[in-house]
Amino acid sequence: MNAIDAMQTGGKLLIQTKNLPGKKQILLSVSDTGTGISPEILPHIFEPFTTDKDTGTGLGMTITRDIILQHHGEIQARNNPEGGAEFLVWLPVTRQE
Repeated sequence: MNAIDAMQTGGKLLIQTKNLPGKKQILLSVSDTGTGISPEILPHIFEPFTTDKDTGTGLGMTITRDIILQHHGEIQARNNPEGGAEFLVWLPVTRQE
């Protein structure tokens, strides 16, 4: 939903997966051609109540990060040089105890 909000006048949303057999992980990337993440917010994007939207609680990315961590994964956010934002999620392909 964040990507859709960032592309109010249209754009492209790209979702890709990649198998990383050497690391026993999959990589999921979600990128858009929206406005990107403001430089002031980017370092804090996964902290509670961080938002630059007029509506919302600023908890969506915090909850997303917590779910990924509970599955022994990792998430990163960055801005694309061409514009827009990209979120990268690494998840293990084997069950973690």
